[in-house]
Order: sequence, then C-alpha cells, then structure tokens
Amino acid sequence: NVIRALKNSPYNVVFIGLKSSNQKKYVDTCLAEATSNMKFIDHLPQEELLEYYQKARVHVLASWFETTGLVNLEAAAMGCKLVLSNRGDVKDYFKHHAIYCEPNDLLSIKNSVDLAWNAPNDNELRQLVLENYTWEKAAIETKKAYVQIINP
Repeated sequence: NVIRALKNSPYNVVFIGLKSSNQKKYVDTCLAEATSNMKFIDHLPQEELLEYYQKARVHVLASWFETTGLVNLEAAAMGCKLVLSNRGDVKDYFKHHAIYCEPNDLLSIKNSVDLAWNAPNDNELRQLVLENYTWEKAAIETKKAYVQIINP
C-alpha cells in the first residue's frame, strides 16, 4: 500500500531489502505496481544502510502488524521522521514523535507522509531512541530482569 499511496508522488521512494524477500509473488506485485519515482535495492550491509538513513528525510513502515522494529529505531536514531502503522506496539515506543497511519488506507498513508515531510525535525525523537533503546540499555535491563528472577 505504500507503493500505491506514493505512486507518481513528488517523493523519491527507496525500498531496501524487498527484492531479497522469499515471497516472490508479493515482490513481483510490488515491482509491477511501482512507478518511476521508486527504486528497489536488495539487502545492504549495515555500513551501507547508514548512508541511506542519512539521506532520508522520512522513514515509512506502514505494515499491518509490526513490532517496534530495528529499522524504525535505526531510522529515528539517524534523525529520520517516522510514518508508522497505527497497529502493534509502536506508539508505546515512539509516542507523539511519529506520525501514525492506517495501513489499509492509501490516503492516510499519503497524508501521513506529507505531514512528516513538512514537519520540523524532531531531535527529541532521536534523543528518546539514543537514551532508551540502545543495545547497551537492552542488555542492562535484561540483566536486571535475570537478577530479579534468580535472586528474588
């Protein structure tokens, strides 16, 4: 639906990793519906992916159900504005710092991207991620949980 919502829009839309999916019919449908403002790139090593995050203004993940997703955390840490599905637990993590859309509503996706594109940068989002959702922080919290269980 992101493809359908952003067909022939003024945005240069880049999809990374879709072509390496094992769901051939889905990939073929996406490629067939794409327009000239869309580019598809296979899986990239993390170092190369950083370049795309740095160039991106908006990151979109409008799926039917999504956990927080490393891709969302990475994009936010790199300063991207987020357009995310209103499904799953993403609001618990990103609160009012993301723009949420209905994944089954093309107009909702398009309007959310427009809002994000025109919104000022949100450095608070970046700080939220860097202060709370790092691997180091996750390790500390996991260790605390194990210690609590082992030594009640």
